Amino acid sequence: MDPIDSDNEWLAAHPEVLKEHIGERIAVAQNRIVASAATGKELASKTANLGLSRCLIFKVPRESENFSLL
Repeated sequence: MDPIDSDNEWLAAHPEVLKEHIGERIAVAQNRIVASAATGKELASKTANLGLSRCLIFKVPRESENFSLL
């Protein structure tokens, strides 16, 4: 399975981990949140030195924003 697919499945199975990151951008790798930040630029800076070949990055929406995790 592709690592990004695995991370998507992990997020779908554990939506509770997103509650503390509402409105933030998060990076997910190896079935865990590896970094979070208020802006994409800040998140890029935080993830640059983690040695990850790839990770899933997205904004956790506020209640007023439409979002669905596939």
